Amino acid sequence: MKAQHVIARGRMLFDAGWLDVVSSFVSIKKTLTTSGRNVTFKAGRGGDEGHADLAWATMQLLNNEPLDGKERPKATMEIL
Repeated sequence: MKAQHVIARGRMLFDAGWLDVVSSFVSIKKTLTTSGRNVTFKAGRGGDEGHADLAWATMQLLNNEPLDGKERPKATMEIL
């Protein structure tokens, strides 16, 4: 949910040529748990779709991002 919030507000930037990052996020699907009472997110690892490791890692980084985007950052990170 935090990642959706940050991305929807245009606060995450990356090189447009990084198609593996885009496909990683797209491969994540919302689904119900086996009990059918809760929502969870899943990503497959087969065929052409690849897997979502880059997306999960990016979401872990975004966990420290403030929700409002106004808090002064304590550090910056650049991934090359």
